[in-house]
Amino acid sequence: MQGQSIVMYSHGITYADDCLREYLIQNVSGIDIIDITTYNRSLPLKCELSSFILIYYSMYWENFSPLKTIPLKLKKVFPIDIGLGYKVNCSLAVEKFIDEAKAIYNSDSEFTKNRP
Repeated sequence: MQGQSIVMYSHGITYADDCLREYLIQNVSGIDIIDITTYNRSLPLKCELSSFILIYYSMYWENFSPLKTIPLKLKKVFPIDIGLGYKVNCSLAVEKFIDEAKAIYNSDSEFTKNRP
């Protein structure tokens, strides 16, 4: 990856990408990181035409079929952030679920340690 242009989420969007970004900056010389805020359907074509490397998760491999996918084998394990989206005016059942989730995954949990 040395000397390549790498497309990935901008800093601050996901904790996992922030960790990977820091790892790449520290361990790969001469890379150019191109920030994006969303993954959209035109992104694979843009990367192909510009010879950019796109960093994305395996769960999206089917969505980016025009690109050649090469799994990265890195010495460090990176977390993948998974969020929960819900309506502002949600049902009582959803509100109860959210309260339970907050109680289980509070600030002392493994999922929230070392977060900015």
